[in-house]
Amino acid sequence: MPRRLTHEEYLKSGFERFSEALEHLEDITREARQSGADTVRDMVARADVRATLTSWRDYYRRELVLLARRGGHGIPVRRGASSP
Repeated sequence: MPRRLTHEEYLKSGFERFSEALEHLEDITREARQSGADTVRDMVARADVRATLTSWRDYYRRELVLLARRGGHGIPVRRGASSP
C-alpha cells in the first residue's frame, strides 16, 4: 500500500503537476504556431485551458505560502513583540 502524502507533499505535487502541464501547453502552442495550422478556435481553447491551469497552479502556490506562514504544520506561528 502506498504511503499517504502529507498535506505539504500533496500541495507541492499539485503545484509541480500544474506547472508541468503549463509547460506542455506552451510546447503545443509553439508547435501549432510554427505549423501555421493554428485556428482561432484552437487558440481560444488553449487560452481557456491555460487560464484553468494557471488558476489551479496559483491555488497550490497560495496554499503552500499559507502553510509556510503557519510553520508548516497548520499551527499559527507566534509573532514577536515588535510585530503588529
